This record gives sequence, structure tokens and C-alpha cells, in this order.
Amino acid sequence: MEAFYILHSEGEVLIERQFKSTKNRAIVLDFMVEYSKSKAVVDQTSESAAPMIKIEDAYCFYTRSLDCIYLVITKVDYAPVSIFEIIYRVIKSLKYTFKHPNSELIKDNFTSILEMIDEALDAGLPFTNDEVVLDTIIKPHDFMNKMSDLLTGKPSLEKSQQIENHVSSLLSSDEPWRTPGGKYTTNECYIDVIEYMTATIDKDGSLYNAIVNGEFQVRCQLSGDPSLVLKGTFPTDFLHYSMHKCGLIRRKRFEEEKVLSFTPPNATFVLMSYTADPTGCTLPFNVYPIVSVQTKGAKFSLKLEKKPVTGKKVILEELRVEIRFPLDVEDVVLTSTHGKFIMNERSNSGTWKLGTLPNEGPVELSGDITAKNTTTMQDHGIFCNFLFQNAGTSWTGTKVDKLEVRGVKYNPYKGARCLARTSSVELHL
Repeated sequence: MEAFYILHSEGEVLIERQFKSTKNRAIVLDFMVEYSKSKAVVDQTSESAAPMIKIEDAYCFYTRSLDCIYLVITKVDYAPVSIFEIIYRVIKSLKYTFKHPNSELIKDNFTSILEMIDEALDAGLPFTNDEVVLDTIIKPHDFMNKMSDLLTGKPSLEKSQQIENHVSSLLSSDEPWRTPGGKYTTNECYIDVIEYMTATIDKDGSLYNAIVNGEFQVRCQLSGDPSLVLKGTFPTDFLHYSMHKCGLIRRKRFEEEKVLSFTPPNATFVLMSYTADPTGCTLPFNVYPIVSVQTKGAKFSLKLEKKPVTGKKVILEELRVEIRFPLDVEDVVLTSTHGKFIMNERSNSGTWKLGTLPNEGPVELSGDITAKNTTTMQDHGIFCNFLFQNAGTSWTGTKVDKLEVRGVKYNPYKGARCLARTSSVELHL
């Protein structure tokens, strides 16, 4: 890549690192002009902005976070996924340290952020992307070092030397993801098994073309050098899976015994992500849709009724139905027996917010739809997207059965839970 920039949303350059050319400033000016044009279009049409803008022979990959724009300029054929991986890794490190890294915080910590970028990128190529190492570099100075920087005009040499030595020890360690000798007042480890399902349902409410993406999210604060052993129930057939580097070095044990063994980082991280087929999975409610096309529109009815799933108690939360109508629809008048329906005439879509479902009896959203052309309405149809989450269960049956903490003398607090969510479950009427 040619250069890495952090810009204010109005165009001010906050951080600049040139790798191959000093002529990229002119590209940044042209980029801000094109960015402003695309932003105006997005604000008017509610469409998504393109993540890349081409300026002459340069490709500008960018994303926005708070009031800052993170920009990478390249003039060669480079994998966009790798570029965005670098951008989001920088943003993640900034958020980990500063929580809300706005333009003012970036200005105040200019030196450490620039050092972090130099460590992450060497001559425009990825060099060090370990989160622990980057977080160590970017940690803000304490009050005394800030005063020293202000009075002398240069960073504290002692502090810089400490950071350099600490980074060197991490890079030379067999486990660079974990800071050695960590101490915590409360020793605890929490694991969340979160699964997202994407599927299509027919008019009878049966699932097909279903696929599940899941991950083990770990939040760990354990003193010393613990070793964790996780025994659980996993999908019988993974379509794909990947692991954090702490689990990857003991991958063979997982493949042979279905046991995850790892030394955790002192942070929140994703231990494992996977894609699986949710065989035998069903929705926690029945769906009864009716669309009766008439001369000037249609009669619409959508009923939902809660049902038990595999004999377990279902905790249905955050349920809503997003409904997209054809563009030639002129008016939509729908009323609900439970929850609230909100219509967005600008996008010809509506949201039925239910929260949860009553234990007994169906709930219904019904009313009239007026359209210019009923033939077009029949051709395009109505799309319903069901979004919700089930607490205490997972789509594939994945769960944590036992978590052992070895190599330490204390008894830490351990907790695990499951959460099944939907990213897109569509019904076409």
C-alpha cells in the first residue's frame, strides 16, 4: 500500500504515514471531494456507500468510525479483504485503549498511535498484527509522562524504553498473545456461545437453505499463567471453522477428542468461529401468512404463535418483523393485536416490533395494502424478515459442558451461556 491516513470527517489530516510516495496528499484532497458527493447521495437515498473510491490510478479504501475516516491508498492489485483487516485491526486497538477514539483523542495521543501504525505496517506491508502487542504500544501515558512530554517537547525516554522492552519480550515469547505475570483482583472467565442463523422459510413455516455461523466469545481475567480446557457439545459436521492462535497450536487435540485446550489472552477474544448446518432446527413460533390480491391492492394478514422447541423452555427476545413492500404500493394500513407496527413510507417498508410472544394464543398483523398495479405486486411480492434471539440455547446444540482452569492455585469464577440469534430469516409472499 502507498499510504495510511486517519482523517477528520471534514478532511483534516490527523495521522499520516507515507510508505512509497509523498504525492498522496493530492489524492486525499480528491478523495474528500468524492467522499462528500457519495455521502450526500447516501443521505438522500438511504443506500450503502461504496467502501472504495478510485482516484485516477489510485484505489482509496476507507471506513468511518465516530468523527474519523480511516483511509488506505494503494496503486497495485492488493486483496481488499487484507486491507480492511488492517484498518479494522487499528480501529479495534484504538477502541480497546480509548473506548471512544474520536479526533481529539487521536490528536492528544499522536505519537503513540503513529508508533503503533509503524509496528503494524512495515513499508506498507502487514508486519505485527497481534492485538496484545499493538495495545501495549498504544497505551496512553500517565500524567507525569504527559507533563514531561509537554515541558521537554519529546516523549519520556524511560517510558519509551519500557514499551520497547515489553514489546520485544512479547514478540520473542511462545505465547505473544498473553502478557506474562498478569494480576487481577477478581479472577474470572466467561464464555458465550453465540450463533446466527440465515435461512428462508416457506408459507408453512418450515426452514430451508438454512446455515448457521457461530463463535465462542471469551472474556478472561485470570492471574498467573493458566491453561484452560473446554469440553463441550459441538456440531457433528463443520462446514468450516477457524481458531484464535492460542487454540490453533493445540488444534490436533480438538480434531481427535473435540476438546479445546488453550492459554487465554488477558482480554476479550473469539476463541473459535465456525459455520455449520442446523439439521432438524425449527423456529420457536408458527407462521401463518395470508395475502389476498384484489383489484386495487391486497388484504394482508400475518399471524405468529409461540410453540415449544424440543421440550425446552424458550426465552424469545427482541422479536421484530421487517416487511418490504413493492415499490408501486401507494398506501399501507396495518394494525396489530400485539406490539407496534411502524411504516416507513420513504423506503416502502415497515417494522412490526413485538419484543416477545404470549405463551398462549396467536398474535396478528393485518390490514389493507393499496397499489397502482396489482400485477407488479404479484410478480415482486412481499418480503418478511424475522429477527429475534433465543437465550439459553443454540441452533446446532453447541454448548459448554465443562471448563477446567489448570496451572493456578486459586479457584476462579467461571460462567458459560448460549444465545441463538437470526441474521436473516426471510419469507417471500
